[in-house]
Amino acid sequence: MKAKKKILIIDDSPIDREMATMMLKKNGFDVASLSSGKKCFEMIEMDRPDIILLDVMIPDENGNDTLRKLRDRFSAVELPIIMVTSNTEATDVIHSLNLGANDYITKPVEYDVAIKRIETHLKISELSHEMSRLKELEAVKAIVATYNHEINNPLTIAIGKLDLIRINKNSEENIKEAEKALWRISDIIKKIQKLLQAQSIDYEEYDKHCDMLNLNK
Repeated sequence: MKAKKKILIIDDSPIDREMATMMLKKNGFDVASLSSGKKCFEMIEMDRPDIILLDVMIPDENGNDTLRKLRDRFSAVELPIIMVTSNTEATDVIHSLNLGANDYITKPVEYDVAIKRIETHLKISELSHEMSRLKELEAVKAIVATYNHEINNPLTIAIGKLDLIRINKNSEENIKEAEKALWRISDIIKKIQKLLQAQSIDYEEYDKHCDMLNLNK
């Protein structure tokens, strides 16, 4: 079952928070809410939401100040932020967008429209993460291809020495050369495994994404 997307509402109005929470939960979101921007940082570090609805006019710290601090930590792709404002002046909206807001909605909130915009930014974020992931996998594929090429030389040596051992069973030198080549192959395979583990990739996932990228062809 697909996990619900989590939305954090930051708004000093209890009525607005309650209304937003009710409407968003009704549309299948997991919702948390705060009355202050100052309180959000600890929560985000513990359990980062998928998107934030941030009221511009919050008393203890202006919403744009909170936005600025959040953007110091998270990019617009990592943590989409939609500003909620009752002020429709273009200069104020542009200021928030210049500070890194992904979008804005106006009060009173039209929730049918707001939910579509939320879903759009969640999809953009999801696709951006997937594209980054696929680029990482493409880079891993290139490195693994290099390692695979490196295996060819010791593999050829090992096969050749094993053929000679069959002919001359007492050839200590051939045995040592074959062992050395096989250990070299083992080291290269370990490097490949470490590379995939560092990227949190298992072999099945790796093959699946390679197929998506047509990298196996």
